[in-house]
Amino acid sequence: MDHDNNIGDIQVEISKKNILDEFTGQEDIAQEIIKVVSVLMQLGHFDYRKFENELIGTDKMKDYLKFLKNELKNWQTIVDHAQEQCYYLTFFPARHILAFHDYFTSEKPDEENEEECKTLVRFVNNKAKLPSRKDIQGISRGSKDYRKILCEIGNELEKIFKSIPKQSRGGLKAAGVSGQRTTLNIIKKGKLFIAACADKTRVPNIIMSLYVNNGYYPEPWQLLICTTSTTMEELTIFIKRSFFASKNGYENHLFCIANLELLDFELQYDLVNQIRSMRDQKDFLLALICYRENGIHHHILDQFSSDVVVTDGLNNETMREVYRELCQNVIRVSSDLSGQGKTEWIKEDSFNKKRIPRSFLISDDMEFGRLVRQFKECKLQPVESLHINIVSSNYPEDVNMFLFELLTLGIASTNVDVACLPPSETPIYIFIEIASTTEQYLLNSLPMAGYLLSKHLTWDIKNLKISQEIISPIQITCNYLNLLDLDEIDAKEILFRTDNAIKEPLPVERCQNLIEKYFFNENNKDISSFRFVEIF
Repeated sequence: MDHDNNIGDIQVEISKKNILDEFTGQEDIAQEIIKVVSVLMQLGHFDYRKFENELIGTDKMKDYLKFLKNELKNWQTIVDHAQEQCYYLTFFPARHILAFHDYFTSEKPDEENEEECKTLVRFVNNKAKLPSRKDIQGISRGSKDYRKILCEIGNELEKIFKSIPKQSRGGLKAAGVSGQRTTLNIIKKGKLFIAACADKTRVPNIIMSLYVNNGYYPEPWQLLICTTSTTMEELTIFIKRSFFASKNGYENHLFCIANLELLDFELQYDLVNQIRSMRDQKDFLLALICYRENGIHHHILDQFSSDVVVTDGLNNETMREVYRELCQNVIRVSSDLSGQGKTEWIKEDSFNKKRIPRSFLISDDMEFGRLVRQFKECKLQPVESLHINIVSSNYPEDVNMFLFELLTLGIASTNVDVACLPPSETPIYIFIEIASTTEQYLLNSLPMAGYLLSKHLTWDIKNLKISQEIISPIQITCNYLNLLDLDEIDAKEILFRTDNAIKEPLPVERCQNLIEKYFFNENNKDISSFRFVEIF
């Protein structure tokens, strides 16, 4: 009897173990299914924009996983062929191609989708216009011929861009560049150029040195500035864009990938393989930029060591000349101490230009992705100027690169968001206010701000704005100070709201002299700030 019980217990244990093993196996398969479906969604497969499926049993799950892997392989082949056939498909990741598909095929207006597509076409060319839906023809609806659909989207994109000059801006010129030209690095067709630098803040200088040689300002589609969230899809389409360029009317256009050190080993490994697989193309112009930290090896530098050039790019003086030419309506505003009237100066200058300042605050933990995301929501209007107010930053390198992209390209982007300055027939005035810090640490951590036209405010009582309203706080204060100064404070009474009230405000100069005398005397000589007056 005991023997039979033991056998029963063993069978129960075996059954439990089998159930547990089967459950564990199903969980592993489910994770694989999720992984493959996620890739299909990321790569823009039309059938996997939304996904939900119920499967019962290990065998059915295995069969479905096999089916999904085959779907992924086929989709990658379809995308590769479509991108080779329709060059403009390489300008956009899958999620943006889907946005265009929705716009081209939708029968109902979708304002958010339309605005996104308007921004996307400006990524390729600032002068490009999104066609009206009624002008879109030839996009298949409900078809399962996905290559045909992708090519139809590519053809519509080509119609948008083919008649517009590839470079929307003039040649890149700077008076001091000729003096540096002999030290600049020449990129040759068909030969990979890799720039290594020991100072991360020099990346914009290196980028601009490459384009000075090329003769044109870089356009957004010519640059891929990597972040920690850069995907393999972004790298893949950019490599295709650069290597297919000469066959599609973009010959002699330089392409550049920067901040490669932010890619993990797997992405660097795949990028190296992609470049090597395409190097039989002879007419490409491609530069890579990688920050080389002491003691840290980067796979891409090791693999292309013979192509690596150590460089710092354009010197600071040349960068100033470049950006003072490019950004004539951008001014940096700083001061020795806080409270010296930077914001007020910006308001006054903006009003003089018949613009209303729109503030965009940068502070603390705003990294690059968040900067782009929040600027996308800014939506600057034609009657507004842009007031970028940088009060602090825990990620100054990200802020510096954000300024570089926005001011150089007019667009700042991540793999999720694209934010751009609005199209405008009139100048867009940009004020960049840098908060005062000890030894100007914040200003010095943002080299891009140092290349711009600047207004540095120092203490001057004549800059203090004096209200001419009799009952304003500053007029009330100055009237009492005036009596004190005349030694009549105990003999006369000041009235503001009666029939005998003061009729005229004190003159501006008199108020300024009184405030300087009584607020900034010898006892307070180290305090030179308008904020000191405001606090009082």
